[in-house]
Formats: sequence, C-alpha cells, structure tokens
Amino acid sequence: MRSPQHDEIVATYMRSLADIAGRKAELRVKARVARESLDAARSHLQLAEEAVQLIATSSAASLNYRIDMSRERALANKAVVSKEAEAAEASTQLAALDEFSRQLSDRLEKVESSFADGRIFSPIAGIVANNPARAGQSLVAGTPIAEILDPTDVFVDWYVPNERLSDPKVGNEVFVLFGNRRILGEIVEILPVSDVYPGAGSSAARERTASQIARIQFSPGAHPPALNSAVDVHMHYTQLSARIASMLVKLFGLDEL
Repeated sequence: MRSPQHDEIVATYMRSLADIAGRKAELRVKARVARESLDAARSHLQLAEEAVQLIATSSAASLNYRIDMSRERALANKAVVSKEAEAAEASTQLAALDEFSRQLSDRLEKVESSFADGRIFSPIAGIVANNPARAGQSLVAGTPIAEILDPTDVFVDWYVPNERLSDPKVGNEVFVLFGNRRILGEIVEILPVSDVYPGAGSSAARERTASQIARIQFSPGAHPPALNSAVDVHMHYTQLSARIASMLVKLFGLDEL
C-alpha cells in the first residue's frame, strides 16, 4: 500500500532535517571563525591596554592621541567580547539543534515503522472475503482494504419466512440443510428488524422479504458447510413434529455422517 499522506509527512521531516543540517553547518563555521580569531582579538586588546598605560604616565601625548588610544582599547575589548559571545552562542545553538534533529529523527523512524513499508497485517488468520481492494484503488481513511473471515466462527443468518406458525426464539433447535446433510444448530440471537433491510450501499440481490432474522450457531462437533454457502433451515414448531421427523430420518438413514 502506498500513502501520499505518508510520503508528505516523510518529505516534511526530511526538509526539516535538511534545514537543520544547513543551519548547523553555518553555526559550525561561525563558531570556528570566532574561536580562531579570538586569540588575535585578545592580543590586540592587550597591546591597546599597554599603550593606554604608557600614555597615562607620559606627559608628551596630546589629548587627541589619548582619545584615539582609548577608543582603540574600547574597540579591541568589544571585539574580544563579541568573539567570545559568538562562539558560546554558536555552541549553545548547535547543542539545541542536535537535540531537535534527534527528536525529528525519532519521529521519522516512528512514522516509517508504523507505516511498515505499506504492508498491512491481519490481526487474525482466516479467509479473505470477496471484493477486496483492487490494485491502484484509492482509499480514504477508515475504508476497509479486505474482510478476513474467521473459519472457526461460522454461523447462519436465517431469514425467517413471514408465513410461520410461531416466532422463533433464542434457544430453539433447528436443522440446517446443506445438500443431503442435516446439521443440528441452535438459535443464539434474534437480530433487530433494522438489520434486515439493506442500506444504501447494499445490492438489490441481497434484499429479503423476511421481516426477521435469526442467527444460528452450529452444535459442537458439527462440520459446518463452506463459507457463504446457501442453505435451508427447518424448525419444528411442536415436539410431536420433531419426534416424527427424527423417526423418519433414522428410518431412511438420513442422519449426518
């Protein structure tokens, strides 16, 4: 699976890391220049200090000359302070950028590991249902890629006929007919009426005229039919009809093998 949003996030992080790398390079150059020129600035300041001290003990120097030397000492002192501050601030910003770069790299790694190169793993093993996503298909967030059917949880949705002697109830035993097989089951749930009628996205082929759906679970040890099979469901409304049907099944050898 390819995600343009994932590519955009990765590109944003990569641009940020590239900007940080460029900024770090500028700061390293600035810090090195400040450190290399700091000794020369200190030497200049020392010479200016010595010159001012000599002028202070001499009466031959004019006032203008004294002012010029004082100005030179002030400029030399300013240069030293500027170089020291520039080197210290560059080192501080480099440390902050290193930490920020590490955080961005961690976030980028989490994005890559979460996306897992576009591989999607099902939480369970099972059978891929019909109509999975197609190659080249665009999916919005929340759209299923494929439906995985659990073969260990097989049930039958029985669309109960409208013409019936009584309503089915949870706990009633039924027989699921699949070919010449009769599989015993039990009604475990009566679905709400709203689940009967298909929504706007359902096909017309699935529309039913029944007004009720009963969910049937197979008895333990039974061999269920294949998934998505079409089956018939029989339910005996009285104990007498159930006993008669059981006798006929045994008589003609129609029990499930």
